[in-house]
Amino acid sequence: MGELARFTEQFFQSLNAQTTWNGNILEVTKVPEAFENWAGKKAPFRLVFNPGEEQADTDLITKGSFLLKSMTSFLEQKGQATLTFLKPLLDPLEFVQKTLNLKNTTISHTKKGVTYIPLYEFTFATTVAYLNKKEQSLQKLYVLNGQRMLFDIDKFTYESTPAPSLDTSNLKQSYEIAKAATREGIQSTITKAATELQEKLAKEHTRIKAHYENHRRELQTTKMKLELQLQEALKENNFPKIAQCQEKLKQIASTDLVKKLQDEEQFFLTDERQKHSLGVDTKLVSTIVYGFPEYQLELSLTGKDIVRQLIIPYSLLSPLPLFSCESCALPLREIWCCTSGHFSCLPCLVGCDLCRQPLCKRCRIQKCDLCGKDLCKKCTARCPGCLKAKCSSHFGLDYLTGNKRCTSCLKTCTSCTKQTLPSSIKPCDKCGKDFCKPCAAASFQAGRCKGCRS
Repeated sequence: MGELARFTEQFFQSLNAQTTWNGNILEVTKVPEAFENWAGKKAPFRLVFNPGEEQADTDLITKGSFLLKSMTSFLEQKGQATLTFLKPLLDPLEFVQKTLNLKNTTISHTKKGVTYIPLYEFTFATTVAYLNKKEQSLQKLYVLNGQRMLFDIDKFTYESTPAPSLDTSNLKQSYEIAKAATREGIQSTITKAATELQEKLAKEHTRIKAHYENHRRELQTTKMKLELQLQEALKENNFPKIAQCQEKLKQIASTDLVKKLQDEEQFFLTDERQKHSLGVDTKLVSTIVYGFPEYQLELSLTGKDIVRQLIIPYSLLSPLPLFSCESCALPLREIWCCTSGHFSCLPCLVGCDLCRQPLCKRCRIQKCDLCGKDLCKKCTARCPGCLKAKCSSHFGLDYLTGNKRCTSCLKTCTSCTKQTLPSSIKPCDKCGKDFCKPCAAASFQAGRCKGCRS
């Protein structure tokens, strides 16, 4: 692609027009009305860049063409800063839900908070002038948080509702950062031009130095011939010739032709350096301040007897943060949750022996004092009588008081088969059977059950 074609395409892209190549024809649509009025021509444009490729509905872009002059003069207008708020094409919550690989929980509730920071887009037009040539280019540079960055605006759309005001106090600093970076974008053009200039300047300097070196040699040769002629005339006492030679030598010495030649040589060398100088002119075309969104996502994860609240600070410029196992700290590809809501990898996950719900190594696992099973906090309790941890299958109800006790702290009445505290049960002195107070009634104090007493 030639320089004019590249410049033209960059120009219309900077106006957010649509550009497509159809063979050698650049087709331009959706051109802003401001440029159409400036150029006095309505879009669509069909542009070619080589003579002989014109068609009935195309415009030829060459140096000096009307449309090229219109583009150049349009760029010379001072660009005004505009403010626009962005939003991504894919909603962050939708993206996160697709990305998180949840195994035993689902997202039951979401909340999205958004704040905006300034993202600056500067468009610069740069002209590199040398040897009666001009090469023009456009650059779009983005600055965020005081750093230049690569940015694809096509991945965003614009907020239709009014957004809050934006702090643009660092606009000047961001402009300086972008301007300093423009040289990087045109470095290849500068290098190419500088190489061409250096080669041509070296040839011209060589030519000039050779020319004046010849003059100095000729002058030296003339001087040596006059001196020889003067010596011969002195030997021959040829006074007219002596006077003539002395006069010519005097003229050479009085005019200082050697210094004159040196001054002329230096003048032409300096003049060639000026002719072969490189001019770089950069102008700001436009400034757009984007309100760039940053999100705070709140997710509620729920599963069977599992609840976990998750807060994710999410930036569109960086990947979704990796979550780690809260037991071994290794990154998670699959996210499991234990009953306490801890994130875990599968190797760090065990199950409660009673309810089979998942437990991670970070959770406090209880062991039943009677059967030795590994239990979660929901399936274990401490007996108020013996103060030992037991699983729920080893607890009973004191039917006299209504309090729970472990089976080791309760006794069963042989009459009603209900359980109560050992202090509320006595064996019969005669038959040895255990009876509770209600079943033994008055016989409880006598030491015998009803049957043995009668």
